[in-house]
Amino acid sequence: MKETEFEIPNITLKYLLFLRFESDKYEVMFGGGAGHILDMIIRLRNNKAMLRKKSMFKKEKSFLNLNNDDFPTSKGKIRIVSATKEQLDKIRIVAREDQRKFRLAFLLVVSTTLVLLIILLNTYNNATRKPTEENMLEMENDIQLKKKLDFDFFISDGDRWFTQGQWHNAIFQYKKALEVFPNDYDASFRLARTYTYCCEREKENCKEAVQLIDKLLLAFPEDSNIVDLKEHYHFIHEVDISE
Repeated sequence: MKETEFEIPNITLKYLLFLRFESDKYEVMFGGGAGHILDMIIRLRNNKAMLRKKSMFKKEKSFLNLNNDDFPTSKGKIRIVSATKEQLDKIRIVAREDQRKFRLAFLLVVSTTLVLLIILLNTYNNATRKPTEENMLEMENDIQLKKKLDFDFFISDGDRWFTQGQWHNAIFQYKKALEVFPNDYDASFRLARTYTYCCEREKENCKEAVQLIDKLLLAFPEDSNIVDLKEHYHFIHEVDISE
């Protein structure tokens, strides 16, 4: 509040100037002494009447709140025309088609949701289901079958490299076979034989050859193939010493 002087013709008075910010406008109220209270009240009412009331949301116009002024082209008069039978039939057809499309879309959404739920439930059940004895036996058979297939491949590929004189490749494949079945006789004998030939031809793996041959003789002392392989190794060793 601040005190301001205004000059009115032939009169100089002190008025109180009241300022209030409302709706981006200033409301001005003038007042003087006690004799000017009525004048101040009148001015306050006039100011309030001049203020524009604003609303955050605009009032939506619809058919229910339209008036004649909203139809300037019809000169302020609303003319209601009855629809013909053909127009009503056409409206009914369009409405039925819309309902049919809505039902189809609804059924599609529901069926898709049900399928997804069934898949999720089956996945959850399979994940949480405890394996039965039959299932465990089947799983074990599958594992053994895979190991047998891998073993046969390593043996077959090792034999192929052996016949080509590729000793190191044959040794690698026989070792892979022994990783599948560590105590297998065929894989162990093939590896010992390949070590022996590699020792004879390339002077390598001689120590591995004799160690594996001795290990096989302990397990199969009457096996003629191992005995012959041992004799062959000693023959090679004696030739090397004599040379």
